[in-house]
Amino acid sequence: MTNPVSRIRNKLKQVLSPFRGDARLSTPTIPSGRFRSRFGGLWTDSPDALAILERKVTNGNISSIQAEQLKCWIESGYVALPEAVDTSTVDALLADVDSIYSGTMEIVLWKLGSQANSK
Repeated sequence: MTNPVSRIRNKLKQVLSPFRGDARLSTPTIPSGRFRSRFGGLWTDSPDALAILERKVTNGNISSIQAEQLKCWIESGYVALPEAVDTSTVDALLADVDSIYSGTMEIVLWKLGSQANSK
């Protein structure tokens, strides 16, 4: 059976593929300064985050599994937590994504009082 995270990632790549040229979906550049974001952030957002991570492992502050997950977070911006979401929920999400993408699901954009604007 395919990893649920991989299934979601593959589905999102398929759905977002028409937008690959869209600048809004491009990877942001890292500005100069202490953090990658102008809003600051956690130590994982620091340009030297991998060095900090290595020190935390050396000092015994985090486990090797936590270090692996944090490295993925730092490098890729996400972390896969095995079995954090049950398979039936992932299957329902993928079915909804398919329905939305194919246009068979009505999407309510906003609701005001008894009126709703749908797409």
